Amino acid sequence: MVRDHPWQTFFFDIPVKPTPIRLEWRYSKDLATTATDELVAIDNLDITTAPPPAPALLTLDISADALQVTITATGPQNTDFQLQSSTDLINWSPVAEGERNSGTTGIVSFIEPPTGSVRFYRVVQL
Repeated sequence: MVRDHPWQTFFFDIPVKPTPIRLEWRYSKDLATTATDELVAIDNLDITTAPPPAPALLTLDISADALQVTITATGPQNTDFQLQSSTDLINWSPVAEGERNSGTTGIVSFIEPPTGSVRFYRVVQL
């Protein structure tokens, strides 16, 4: 007995992410039935990509005194931010305990002790 099923069209929304997305199709054989020349085919796969959204505006306020450096970032609400430091503006490293969520205010603050040497800071959105 041969069953011929017509082609079907399916649409799937794929979320926009900054990392690669893997698409995978799996076929599970129904062992209760057998047909001659069984076939699963995927044809005319169309993937339309949307441009990534523009990065949200992030403003920084930096103040320092003899005891500390305070870095305040204002950006989107409920967003994770990370404070990073560098001594050469090329190699950046996360600062210990330097991840914060901006919560409903959109504001995060980082307080760093003086290092005694030149140190550069930046805040990145995760």
